[in-house]
Amino acid sequence: MDRFARQLHVTPSTSKLEVLTPNEKKRIVKVERERRRLIRYVQVRQQSSQNALKIRTKVKFEKQKELSLLKQELRKEISRRSYLKPILSPVQLNFTGKDETMFFGAINCSLHGYLNTDGFWLGAIRLISPPRRGSRKLTEEENRLIEERSREALQKIKKQREEHRVKFEKANELKRKAVREANFRSKPSPQ
Repeated sequence: MDRFARQLHVTPSTSKLEVLTPNEKKRIVKVERERRRLIRYVQVRQQSSQNALKIRTKVKFEKQKELSLLKQELRKEISRRSYLKPILSPVQLNFTGKDETMFFGAINCSLHGYLNTDGFWLGAIRLISPPRRGSRKLTEEENRLIEERSREALQKIKKQREEHRVKFEKANELKRKAVREANFRSKPSPQ
C-alpha cells in the first residue's frame, strides 16, 4: 500500500482528503484559509500596535528631550535677563509719600523735576548710593561708570522721546495739510 501511495504521491495526511467529497474538500480548504487569514490579521494588528507603541515612546522621548532643552534655554535666558535687568530696565517711577524716588536700572535716584503732560519725566536726577551686587562692594570707579552709564541712558531716552514727538507732530501736520487741501479742492470755484 505504501508503494501504491508513493506512486499516486499521496501522503497519509492527504490520503484522508482523497476519501472526502469535493464539497467537503472545498469547505475544509475554506475553513483553513479563514483560520490562516484570521491568524495573519491578529499578527498584523499585534505588529501595528507594537510599532505604534515604539513610535509613541520615541515621540514621548523626543518631546521630553525638547522640553528639557527648552527648560535649559529658559533658565539661561532668565538668569541672563535677571543679570541684565538692573542695567537695562526702563525708567520706573515709584512715589512713596513725600519721598520721590526713581529706580533706573541698578541706580536709586532722587527726582528733582516733574512729569510733563505725556507722563515723561523732565528734570535732573541726584544719584543716591547704588545697591550692592553680590558680596563685594563696588569701587569708586565702578560707581562712577554706573552713574555715567545711567546719565547716558537717560539722555538717550530723552533724545528718543524728542525724536518721537517731532515725528508725531510732523505726521499730524501732514495730515492736517492733506485735509485742508482736500477741503479746498472739494469747494466749488468762485465764478
